[in-house]
Amino acid sequence: MKFYKAVSIFLTAAVLLTDCAKTESIKTQPHEFDAHLKGEEILTGPESGYVVADEKQSGEDPEETVTEMVSEYYSFEPHVYSEKLSEIRDDNYWTSLYNLIDAVRSGEDTFECCDEETYHLLLDGITMNHLYPIACMFITEYSGDDKPAFENGIGRIEYAISKEEFEDRKIKFEEDIEEILRQTVRTDYSDFEKCMALYEYMCYNFTYEYEENPMGDNEGSTYHTIKDRTGICCELGSAYAYLLLQCGVDALEIQSNDDIYHAWTYVTINGEGYHCDPTWGLTEKGDPIRLWYFMETEQARTNEGFDMTTLDVPLYLDVNLHFPENISFPADDDTFSSAWSSTYDSIDSENNTLFCTDFFTDEKYEIKYDI
Repeated sequence: MKFYKAVSIFLTAAVLLTDCAKTESIKTQPHEFDAHLKGEEILTGPESGYVVADEKQSGEDPEETVTEMVSEYYSFEPHVYSEKLSEIRDDNYWTSLYNLIDAVRSGEDTFECCDEETYHLLLDGITMNHLYPIACMFITEYSGDDKPAFENGIGRIEYAISKEEFEDRKIKFEEDIEEILRQTVRTDYSDFEKCMALYEYMCYNFTYEYEENPMGDNEGSTYHTIKDRTGICCELGSAYAYLLLQCGVDALEIQSNDDIYHAWTYVTINGEGYHCDPTWGLTEKGDPIRLWYFMETEQARTNEGFDMTTLDVPLYLDVNLHFPENISFPADDDTFSSAWSSTYDSIDSENNTLFCTDFFTDEKYEIKYDI
């Protein structure tokens, strides 16, 4: 089927990413993310030994009264959204996508869809892999009889497993996502703090998958990676992106297809783009999180050997597996450049300060952020 062919192309390309793993990691518990919120004292300034890195001025009055936010946890969100993806996908795409997700979650066999091309796009496997991973390998275009799969604004759905089995897998998947979010982020975190918290969680709780064919039958890549906490670079990049989308941070998996085949996550916060690489951040037992590949600029990735003019984003593929021309993923904000040779210490969320230690010199840095 066209569905399986598209997924096969996607996953075959992923297997070629042999340069992904920088270190073999093991599963362990995440460090305390926010010492300040846990009541621990955080020293700043000369007494702490931390050097304040160059910071950009936000223009905010430090005396301005800040409205206190109630700390809450995120629930599973079936309708994730990317403003960046909306540069090439219109409202009809998103409405049709959400109709499909709602139909699958309810065990229905049809859904309303704006046109036939969007129907094929939503059911090619790639879209579900990134925007509702549990459905990636378990639904496809209907082919059970001679009736058209799409007609008069109605698309038909075919299930690869029984609806009862899908329902059971769906419940476990959504509960797992919710538990990850409950362990890592709260609604009063800034987008940067969500990125840091989920990056730390992935670095300590996910591993690189060295087996050639780790997935069981009918298990799509992002679903498999989140369920089993292991994957290769494209799977880890898409898993990190999906977790960020769950808590409202715009993120997409991005791939380099030049001399170095590799994939990571492109994050957009307040209109600024950043490159985050959870694969190269995977951390060995007893080691601190390395921030070398976290919140990077385009130039930083270029310095690491990537040709940033050859980037691909799976969700940007059309039904013929072609990418649109002149796509751009800028990343110029170097606020976090001091962290790129450092390891993570802690965050003071009330004072918007990231604490880290230079890996080579042991110099301690305070990095102010306003995102």
